[in-house]
Amino acid sequence: MIRMKKGLAALAAACFLFAGMEKAQAVVGIPDDVPGSTLLYPFFKVTPTRTGNQSTQDTLFVATNTDTQTQIVHFVLWSVSSQHVYDFNVTLTGNDVFSCSLYDLILGSGCSNEGEKISPAPSSVATRLKDTASGLLLGYVTGDTVVSRTSLLPTASNYPRDFANVLIGHEYIVDLPLGSATGLNAVSIEYADTTLFPADGHPAVPFTGIAANNITATGFFTSTDGLERLDGREGDLAQTRDADTNKWWEIVRYFTISAPGIAIKSELWLWKDTNNPNLFVNLEIFDEAENLHSISIELPFEVNFRNVGDLITPGAPGGWFRIPFAATAQSVAFSLQLANDKDAKLRWDAIFPAHRQYTDYR
Repeated sequence: MIRMKKGLAALAAACFLFAGMEKAQAVVGIPDDVPGSTLLYPFFKVTPTRTGNQSTQDTLFVATNTDTQTQIVHFVLWSVSSQHVYDFNVTLTGNDVFSCSLYDLILGSGCSNEGEKISPAPSSVATRLKDTASGLLLGYVTGDTVVSRTSLLPTASNYPRDFANVLIGHEYIVDLPLGSATGLNAVSIEYADTTLFPADGHPAVPFTGIAANNITATGFFTSTDGLERLDGREGDLAQTRDADTNKWWEIVRYFTISAPGIAIKSELWLWKDTNNPNLFVNLEIFDEAENLHSISIELPFEVNFRNVGDLITPGAPGGWFRIPFAATAQSVAFSLQLANDKDAKLRWDAIFPAHRQYTDYR
């Protein structure tokens, strides 16, 4: 009953705050499918060599300017360990859409948008992105609204960031020879002016729909850039209005099976903001019979791809698991299911975002 009262109180407070807003906004610390000033495309996979009907995995990223005014967007390609490998600028006119194949950008003739040519990346980019185990090119992409074309990194103090929350993004993971295609929304990261959150906890302008309540709009790239965080402490406070917890969790569903005539596997795709070569986490894995076992896994990079079959108990094809993170960490995760009939006559893919749990109610 106490929990219910707290939940009702939080709901009432949220309704009160939203009632005074001129338009709907997102909540600091919670990833929302709303226009932002930065887009995070958290993963990409590209097969560098294309021969015959073999696998030719590619990733297409799309950015849409939802404003009627022209915007300049600065895109950066990052390696799995967050090393800058290539960047370029694109001008998006009002309501414009830009799309680009990463294979074309890295290994082909580049991309274009309304006559604007984006040059292909230098040959060294493919070398820096290549994963020695799989042979694939792996990494992630960010895009920022900027006031002028730039080659500076988003972490630079004089980066010409624009503060227009006008971008939405989409990402497509395709392997056409195998009949494989799926997609996800890019993570929208809003700009929130921290000067609107004075110390007394009452924002001068109701930008995000919640009082500050000790919530700081800590930056996505740096601590002072005004970009909201994805998760962690701000997510905990914004969602539960509770005291800080020491950790939060990504909750991921999986399904993997190998039977006569069909094969289904799950992959965990996880992006996080900490490059720690010794980062091990203790997974709690629950199968569909409610059995629990734990396993320690390493997540060494910003971008991590793991075969769920290597993590779960044999003979337990379906279930879910929780991945713990420190209270200040940022992360997004997805569960990708791949299925075929073993004769390559039928293939389907499905990708699902992880759920987030900020408070341990047990």
